[in-house]
Amino acid sequence: MAKVMREKIQHYLNTGTTGSPVWSLINEGVSSLTTNFNPESEEEAYIADAASTKYTTGLTVETTFDMNRVKGDAANDKIFALVWGRKIGTDADSELLTVNMSATPVSGDQYPAIKDTVNIIYNSLGDEAIKPLKIGVTLGHQGDPVVGLFDVSGTSFASS
Repeated sequence: MAKVMREKIQHYLNTGTTGSPVWSLINEGVSSLTTNFNPESEEEAYIADAASTKYTTGLTVETTFDMNRVKGDAANDKIFALVWGRKIGTDADSELLTVNMSATPVSGDQYPAIKDTVNIIYNSLGDEAIKPLKIGVTLGHQGDPVVGLFDVSGTSFASS
């Protein structure tokens, strides 16, 4: 068995438009990123059961990270522009690709990927003196994800 390192799950933010996506790697200034699934569940037992059954009824997915401000990085610049412009609601919507680089490529440089519509929520801006400017970010996932393949070399996504 081999451990899968963090670098094998990569995240790309659409810094273009929905119709003409530009997939920019979220990396510069980000040292930790976590996707929380926040499962909603129900538990049920019937009169002849000795134990209850628990099952998942939904997910409220969010991806969170702190980001040092790095000027000139496309994903970083897009998020900072939203913060600086105080954009909210649909003005802060984008798309996120999560790519499984630990999988065997399907063809060439195509890897399994999940595309989500996300709302970029900026939680904080700042930090201590003489430290890099930091932005606290939550990506609120919306609707159903789209499963497909991401061509890393061609930076294109196709649903399956």
